[in-house]
Amino acid sequence: MQNAASPSTGTLSAGDGTQLFFRQFPGPSPHRAGLVIAHGLCEHSGRYTALAERLAQKGLFVFAHDHRGHGQSGGKRGCIRQFADYTQDLHLFVEKCRNALAPNTPLLLLGHSMGGLIVLDYIRQFSDQASGVIVSCPALAPGFAPPRAKTAIARFISATWPSLTFDNELAPEYLSHDSAVVDAYIRDPLVHRRISARLFTEMMDAMARTRRNADAVSVPLLMQIAEEDRLVDPQRCRDFFKQVAAADKTLHEYPGLYHEIYNEEQEQREWVIGDLETWLQAHI
Repeated sequence: MQNAASPSTGTLSAGDGTQLFFRQFPGPSPHRAGLVIAHGLCEHSGRYTALAERLAQKGLFVFAHDHRGHGQSGGKRGCIRQFADYTQDLHLFVEKCRNALAPNTPLLLLGHSMGGLIVLDYIRQFSDQASGVIVSCPALAPGFAPPRAKTAIARFISATWPSLTFDNELAPEYLSHDSAVVDAYIRDPLVHRRISARLFTEMMDAMARTRRNADAVSVPLLMQIAEEDRLVDPQRCRDFFKQVAAADKTLHEYPGLYHEIYNEEQEQREWVIGDLETWLQAHI
C-alpha cells in the first residue's frame, strides 16, 4: 500500500458557470472506497477536514465540495434558483470523484443536515451512483415548524424577490456541547447566516418531497440522529427511516447529543464516528 497523497483543493464549473470549490483527501492507495461529503446549511466543507483526514487514513479517498452560495464557491450567499441546483451540482461532483478513483472502486455519499437532504433527494433519482449513503441529522423537517403566516410570506417573497435574504435564525449554541466548536463556528469567516426566501421555500418543498419518496431509497443506508437536536426534527427522521425501501438500513440514535454529532465533545464524538467507521468497514 502506498502512502497517502497530500490533501488538495480545486474548483469545478457547474452547468451554469458557477465555480464550485472542493477539497480532496486521498488516503493510502489502493483506495478501499471513495466518500463524498455534503455539508449543511450556511457552513462549508472545511469544517469536515478532521473527519475527512481520519477516514482517509482508513483507506478512503474523501471528497467534499462547498455548495453554491457557501464557503469558497461562487453564488450569492444563501441563494439558489431551485433545490435541483444542489442535486445537479452534486451529480457533477460525483462524476468528477468517480473519475479520480480506480475502476470498480465503491463510492459512497455522506450528508449532514441540509447536506443529508441533498444526498437523499439525489439518491432517490440516481440510485446507481452510490454504493451506500450515510446521513447525519438530515434536514427532513425543521426542529420547530415555522408559523403558517411566515411560510406564506416567504412564498410570496420567493415568487417576487427570490434573492432577498434574511438571517437564518440558527442558534449556534445548539450545534454542539463543545464550546470550542461553537466558538470556532461563530468566528469562521466562511460560515454565513443568510438564507433567501427562495432557498427557504425550496428547502421546505424538498423536505416534503423527500419524505414522500422514502420508498425510493434502495441503496444501503446509515442514518445517525441526535435525540436532543433542536435544528431538525428527530421524529421525522425516524418516520422516514421506517419507510425507506432498502433492506440494508441502520439507524443509530444518540441520547443527549446536539445537531453536529461529528463535532460533539470528544467522548461522544468517538462514539458517533466509531459507529460510522464500523458501518463503513462492513460496506466497502
